[in-house]
Amino acid sequence: MPPELFLPTFIRDAEISLPLHSFRETVREEFYAVLQHGFDRAERVREQLHHMTTHQPEVLTQQPYWTAILARQHGPSMQDAMTDWMFHVLRHSRRDQLSVNAILNRSSLTVNALALDNFTSEYHTWLGVKKDEKILKDRSFIYPLSDDIRDRWLTSRAHGKTVGARRRLRAATSRGKA
Repeated sequence: MPPELFLPTFIRDAEISLPLHSFRETVREEFYAVLQHGFDRAERVREQLHHMTTHQPEVLTQQPYWTAILARQHGPSMQDAMTDWMFHVLRHSRRDQLSVNAILNRSSLTVNALALDNFTSEYHTWLGVKKDEKILKDRSFIYPLSDDIRDRWLTSRAHGKTVGARRRLRAATSRGKA
């Protein structure tokens, strides 16, 4: 669907519009799901959860936003909030949906929370479902990686130290999967 058809519905009178997560009831539940499925390093996620429990406990009981789709009106307040969000993602978990509620709570932005199913709606079909299932099953990649990203992945601290990770990526690359 062309953006000009759905953006007016998304934005309305708000400065930012994004869907609520359709199958998580609380931000705390989203933290637990990220930990359970190993979507990010556990120590990073636990540290962020502790920080939020200490400084913004009310956020943990909110329904999380789903950040795959969002529309925003640019301005100084939006720039400040998006910069804070980026710093949160760089400092804590890379799972941006763990921090977006906290950032929007602290900001003065008006939010339009949309009730959309995460997997499919009149505006989208989430193409990541099969990819996520495959990654969870065998931790391999099913989409090609650029040489630059593959090389950085091979030499990164998180993945480059283990021989097993290098072998798996090289094997996937030689099979044409990465």
